[in-house]
Amino acid sequence: MSITVAAQTSTSVIAAFNFDGQSSSTKALLVCVVVSNLVGYLCCITAIMLIERRPQIARVLGGIGSAAATMGFLLMIATFLPSYLVWIVGLACVPLFFVLSLTFMP
Repeated sequence: MSITVAAQTSTSVIAAFNFDGQSSSTKALLVCVVVSNLVGYLCCITAIMLIERRPQIARVLGGIGSAAATMGFLLMIATFLPSYLVWIVGLACVPLFFVLSLTFMP
């Protein structure tokens, strides 16, 4: 499983930096996408493994993982938008912070 994650992450980073026509801000967004998706994947896998022994921790990690994966998806959309429309993605990320705060409530 960790080999798959390492392969997917390294392939994404190599693909992100090998395109000549990308600006530095697009490259930075792609690195954020890779990190966000990796955090989301690892949190969700950890939540699945902990669901029997520690359900409350698994619930929190599942919420963090879901929010991180969604953030990665929204950031990936931002790489294809023109720079004057990136604020829409920022606006879409605001509800994620509310979902994340609700995750920590009992």
